[in-house]
Amino acid sequence: MDDDYLESLDRLREISPDVADYHTFRRVVIALKKEFPLVFSASVHLRRKPFDTEDWAVCGFRGCWFPLKRGGRFKILVYRTGLAPFDTENLIHEWAHARVWPAEDDEFHCPTWAAEHGKLLRWYWKKFVEG
Repeated sequence: MDDDYLESLDRLREISPDVADYHTFRRVVIALKKEFPLVFSASVHLRRKPFDTEDWAVCGFRGCWFPLKRGGRFKILVYRTGLAPFDTENLIHEWAHARVWPAEDDEFHCPTWAAEHGKLLRWYWKKFVEG
């Protein structure tokens, strides 16, 4: 990134920290796709949280959960809270599900998922938070 861009991002943070934080959210999405690719492609969407759900984020596989089909696609929805770091950690939670997806069987937060989630969180904190 060039200095002018970083300078303008610093000015943006002074004016609106929330917008700048969501810039980091987008950078995390790009980095996850590059550094922790999935078996299938994925789309990530940041949306307003519906009133009828208790979830903060969801990960689905092209409208069905199992079995994974050839040429499929993961869809990750993160419901925007206004707190970008919280939303980013929800993204990482769902990305871990997609990374271990058929290993989970019937247990969504199995030991395989927990190990992957921990690895992704450590990577995120080291690269984007402590940076």
